[in-house]
Amino acid sequence: MDTMSIRELSGANLQEQAQAGKPLAVTNYRALIGVFLPVSADMVRRITARIWSARVSSSIEEAEQAMADAVASGVSVPLVAAIEGDAVVQTPESMAILDQLRDAFNPAWSTEEPGERPARPSLVRIGDLSAARIEKAGEGGEILAVTHDRLLVGFVIPVTPDLIQFLVEQNISRVLDNIGHGEKQFKGPGLT
Repeated sequence: MDTMSIRELSGANLQEQAQAGKPLAVTNYRALIGVFLPVSADMVRRITARIWSARVSSSIEEAEQAMADAVASGVSVPLVAAIEGDAVVQTPESMAILDQLRDAFNPAWSTEEPGERPARPSLVRIGDLSAARIEKAGEGGEILAVTHDRLLVGFVIPVTPDLIQFLVEQNISRVLDNIGHGEKQFKGPGLT
């Protein structure tokens, strides 16, 4: 894995890493602050193939047909909203319709409590990516989706002390095993 300082990051660098499909360690004053995971066309194809099933395809086709039938029969869905000060205010009926649409487009959310919904990555332009922004994302448990020229080039996973502790705890037996194996090799025949 290559390492690059946050000050050296540019859209061209990240695009190059994404095209090569190589992760990148992002540092600030030589301390690891994040890991850039590139989004390549191949990765998108693999993920899409994994989640895209005949059932999802069928559901989309059914929904599109239902929408076409509703439009053909002259049915419309009135969404009423108004602006009060700096806020958009909607009627309870409009909010209910929007909630149904959100649940339809985000099926995982409809089965969970609102406070337990999965975190969405925050969209960040490469020009706005900084050590402070990565640190803030780490504190908030966010993943950053990084764009360049309005295209997604990858994700930055902030490296926090809590993440390091979690990873060590999950792999401590392997770490200890490797240490023991290394000590045996060091003490092997001909070595003292």
